[in-house]
Amino acid sequence: MTKRIVFRGTVQGVGFRPFVWRVADSFGLKGFVRNIGNGVEAVFCGESSAIQNAIEMIRTSPPPQAIIESVEVADFEGDYKDLKILETPEGAPSSVLVPPDIGICDDCRRELLDPKDPRHLHPFISCTNCGPRLSIIRRLPYDRHTISQGDFDLCDRCRNEYVNPLDRRYHAQTIACPDCGPTVFMGELRGQEAILGAKKSLLAGEIVAIKGIGGFHLACIATNEASVNALRMLKNRGNEPMAVMCFDIIQVRGQAEIGLCEEQSLSSWRKPVVLCKKSNNYSLAPSVAPGTDKIGIFLPYTPLHVLLLDGLPPVVLTSANLHEEPIIADGAKNIMVTKVLGNDREIVVPIDDSVTRCFKGKQQLFRRARGFVPETLPIPKGPSILALGGQMKNTFTFAYDGKAMVSHHIGEMGNAATFARFAESLCLFRELFGFKEEYCAHDAHPSYTTTVHRKELSRSDRFIPVFHHHAHIASVMGEHGLDGRVIGVAADGTGFGADGTIWGFEFLVASRSEFERIGHLRTFPLPGGEIAIKDCRRILFSLARQAGSKIDLDIGPQERELWGAMIDKGINAPATSSLGRLFDGFAVLAGLGQKATYEAELAVALESAYDPGARPFNFPVRDFGDHFEVDWTVALKQGIENPASISGGFHKGISEAIVKGCLFARQKTGLKRICLSGGCFLNLILLELVFDALSSEGFEVYTNISLPPGDGCVSFGQAVVALSRVGGMRCV
Repeated sequence: MTKRIVFRGTVQGVGFRPFVWRVADSFGLKGFVRNIGNGVEAVFCGESSAIQNAIEMIRTSPPPQAIIESVEVADFEGDYKDLKILETPEGAPSSVLVPPDIGICDDCRRELLDPKDPRHLHPFISCTNCGPRLSIIRRLPYDRHTISQGDFDLCDRCRNEYVNPLDRRYHAQTIACPDCGPTVFMGELRGQEAILGAKKSLLAGEIVAIKGIGGFHLACIATNEASVNALRMLKNRGNEPMAVMCFDIIQVRGQAEIGLCEEQSLSSWRKPVVLCKKSNNYSLAPSVAPGTDKIGIFLPYTPLHVLLLDGLPPVVLTSANLHEEPIIADGAKNIMVTKVLGNDREIVVPIDDSVTRCFKGKQQLFRRARGFVPETLPIPKGPSILALGGQMKNTFTFAYDGKAMVSHHIGEMGNAATFARFAESLCLFRELFGFKEEYCAHDAHPSYTTTVHRKELSRSDRFIPVFHHHAHIASVMGEHGLDGRVIGVAADGTGFGADGTIWGFEFLVASRSEFERIGHLRTFPLPGGEIAIKDCRRILFSLARQAGSKIDLDIGPQERELWGAMIDKGINAPATSSLGRLFDGFAVLAGLGQKATYEAELAVALESAYDPGARPFNFPVRDFGDHFEVDWTVALKQGIENPASISGGFHKGISEAIVKGCLFARQKTGLKRICLSGGCFLNLILLELVFDALSSEGFEVYTNISLPPGDGCVSFGQAVVALSRVGGMRCV
């Protein structure tokens, strides 16, 4: 008997063909295995029971990084005498999924550090179970000649391993060794001498640029305050915390409190940056992560990192680009230091490090990039959709054939270079995966960069505007497969509202296709508009003026008069219902700062100062018939009277207000499913307080897990909304 089997999903670049070959061989089958443009094709010739058993084993126990979405089995004509892995046929269509970049596996790490191994100290060691994937692919299907690693001809030893079915590197497309692989260099130094030179420079207090899988990082010793400060000034990074790489999990435990979830995330093949609480023995330089009790920490995910970190204290590893600029992939451009540890393998798809944390024992995404992209999320089948996302922390999403591919984090669209990278990445993904959108979803804000340029970005002329906070709630519904209506709580810094004002703390009754705003934070003016996001004194000044409260603020008489006139006359003082801005104002009142050097800096400080013993502030929920409002004026007066209790009182009070608002919504609608989304729920204390309190009231509570609660989920939410409106699963 002969059968043809087609496996679809993430089945290229993950050692799937060698695995299929070994399974088939173990059952005595003959035939072949090969990549085709839309999956992996196998032809098995043998006994019927052996073929069935082989298919079942492949289906139920695939390689760790493989994701089998479908298996098609059909009769086939042919008689085969042996079992082979064949080359990809010419002209095969390209609709297969490419795996994310895979962190170094334990076997390769062991060989890397083994003096007896032929790949000892080789910074590009890999096998079928690890190595770069998305970042080096030029076109599909995933084969040696379609990736930048293919620029290097194999030596005899590597070629013998590549064609040996019993070898771990059988058809490993990134196979390399010191004789035939890429070369690492720093100035005139090559190979191990270059790595040793970089380590020497780091220990001397210098900053070194390092070319990784998805771009360049800047590195310095994390215990050296002078070096960390110099790096911070070089990047114009303000006080924003920086990530730290440790050599192993033992070194991590010396700096951070980690439980089982954190350890599993750190050690997984995805190797993300994991946000952890600083330990009592934390000993890194104060400037690494000022103003917060958290530290972003990760383990080496390339062999080069392993070699570099071996014997060193923890190392700051932050992207080499200036603040808000796109990650640098070309070493000839814009590297700000003279010591550059580069290599001659091309980065085709620049990609940042992913950032995660643990919530309720599960990994939750903060930033989705390396190690996760381009994995897809399930979505109802319907017309193909391109969703362009919002303005900040932006991504794009292609929805097609029951799948949604959310791009890697790209960044702030107001930055010209970052927007150019967004457009380049969109074109690259479109060509790589063969996307042809029928509709384009975009933010309803008329001035957002992606909205203004939607006609150049999309190949469709059918546009669907989606309001920002509806997209947030729809992203949770899509991620968890929720139909019908839900109560949505969207809390963040900025989003264009249906009434033309700046929303940011919204209670919605929402389906995938529509929403109704039923409650919000009491609004207040922002004197100076976006300037107030950085100069947070303006926010507290406005709150106090609206509440009729007197407060001692460090502002001169001219500023006081100007800001007051802006508010009273409504000149450049837009009204907002933003919880993010309310966080900023109360943080100023608590004495935690006055100006933000990065987004949400003061809110992060307020979270870090949380006192669980404080009494909750009072945020009354006032019913106005057609809607309700969360009133912050009483809490402001409580904060003025007792500044020391602000952090604990504010967090607890806002959490109680959210619960009150949801109870009010349930009373009116009978709904009991809650979706929480928006950047304010990146605040772990707020999320835990709200999640637990709502659950105890009998609500079913959902939030973003596989996508960030911040704006990194917006493009996916737009795709969910657009699809429900134009012919996908219609939920009302």
